[in-house]
Amino acid sequence: ELSKNGHGYNLNEIKEALLICHECNIKVISKSGEIQVSSSIFPALGLATRKEFGKRAFVQFSPLVTTSINQGTYRQINFSKYMKHSLSLSRWLHKRMSHHFTQAGKNEVYSIHLSTIVSGSGMKQYSRIGDCKKQIHLALKQLVKNEVLAAFDDTKHSKIIYSEKRKNKIEDIKFQLIPHPSFINEIISANQKQKVSKFLK
Repeated sequence: ELSKNGHGYNLNEIKEALLICHECNIKVISKSGEIQVSSSIFPALGLATRKEFGKRAFVQFSPLVTTSINQGTYRQINFSKYMKHSLSLSRWLHKRMSHHFTQAGKNEVYSIHLSTIVSGSGMKQYSRIGDCKKQIHLALKQLVKNEVLAAFDDTKHSKIIYSEKRKNKIEDIKFQLIPHPSFINEIISANQKQKVSKFLK
């Protein structure tokens, strides 16, 4: 499946990824600071050795994923389009829009701040706003190319927010993202499927 979508890995790389997911812990913490759920991405993992090659490996999904599947609360995403993105930031933005932009329509615009992208996507290695902006622009151009966004023009679709204390200091940037018609149709389809799934439950 990965190779078919241009992201093939050898067996050792896949094994390494599975082991990382097995050891990576996720915690859901309430606003009061109490841990409500704590689990690795793959709580249980079984891998065959070279001598046992041919035997099946297995992974157990996180209970958060299992619950979402059972309750039909997951969101549909166009996997083949998602895998066309070569930039991880493009994939993050695509996934976030698919999950949160449920009201996508012909005249709807998705707004997101640079600070939200930085804190949520793992871009904290870029300390300067200018560097972050450059990376975000590259990701947005890729989303336009792969028909997630209809267009992006920095002068029209971004608004600089200046600091109240220092008027010449950029505090944040607000991006206005225009969805592509095909992406809008995908969101509408996902909404309909989610309604049916919840009804059947």
